[in-house]
Amino acid sequence: MEATSGDGAASTASTAEVAPTAGSGRRELVALLGVQALAGLVAGLAWWVLAHDPPRWLAGEPWLTNGSVDAARDGSLAVLELVLGAAAGLRVLRRPGPRPLLTLLVGIGGALLASGLAVAVAAVLPVGVDSAHVVPRAWGVALLWPTALAGVVFVRTLAQSLVAWVRG
Repeated sequence: MEATSGDGAASTASTAEVAPTAGSGRRELVALLGVQALAGLVAGLAWWVLAHDPPRWLAGEPWLTNGSVDAARDGSLAVLELVLGAAAGLRVLRRPGPRPLLTLLVGIGGALLASGLAVAVAAVLPVGVDSAHVVPRAWGVALLWPTALAGVVFVRTLAQSLVAWVRG
């Protein structure tokens, strides 16, 4: 590749300076997987703190709503997973790398791993107020992290495609 400097002299730039190396793509994927796994551990701890003894604002007033510890546990996990899944989806969109489909698949795999880690971390910590370990009662809640990630990527990609189609 030939470029000219300000004084008009031509210089040659190597392709290594312009294109990212294959190793950097792998590092990005491993980082995506690792960051989500770490976030899963932190989310599990945060979920346990919220759900082992849910506060009234989370479980509801017993005399008014017949407050349920189970609903508070599943609801707090759902909110954590939706937020973290959306954040991971934005990360996949922001840095898709040279192979976007592989990045998406690694992101979804990392989200599944992170969600499993979150549930496992909360399950091994001490029991809650109802003498039960903190585990989801509706296990589908544990799939919200990868679902949110895929949903964010899908909506953004669809919107871009529709805009390009309308303009084209």
